[in-house]
Amino acid sequence: MIFILVWIKLRNFFGKLLLKIFLKPKKRKNLEKLGSKYGGWVVPVDLFNQSSICYCAGVGEDISFDLELIRRFLWQVYAFDPTPRAIKHVKKNTPKTLNYHFYDFGLWSSDIKMKFYTPKNPLHVSYSLLNLENTNGFFLKL
Repeated sequence: MIFILVWIKLRNFFGKLLLKIFLKPKKRKNLEKLGSKYGGWVVPVDLFNQSSICYCAGVGEDISFDLELIRRFLWQVYAFDPTPRAIKHVKKNTPKTLNYHFYDFGLWSSDIKMKFYTPKNPLHVSYSLLNLENTNGFFLKL
C-alpha cells in the first residue's frame, strides 16, 4: 500500500515536471478581458480579425462577452441556449444586433429530445441534463 502511494506521488511529481519543461506556455501580449465581471473572458485579441467567428453555448443571462466581440471586432457570433430565461434575455437585449445569431436549442452529439432539469434555486438560470440537483421539474427540448 505504501509503495503504491509513493509511486503515485512520484508519478505526479515527474509528470508535472515534464509538462512544465515540454509544454511551457508562451506569454501572450494583448490579453484583454471582454465582457462583464461575471460573464467575461480573457482572450488574446491580437489573434482576432473581422473574419473570425465565435460559437457560444449556454449563454444564460449574460451576453456581454458575445456583444463585445461584435462591437470590437464585427464578428459573427452564434449563440445557443434552450433555457426559457436565456431565450427571453437574448430576445430583449439583441433585437437589432445583426451579427448575433441565437438558436434556442442545446448542443449535443445527436439530434434527440433531452430533458433539461430545473435548478433547485429558482433564481438560477442554468438547467442540467444530468439532474445534478435532483429536481423533479424539467422541460424537453431537441
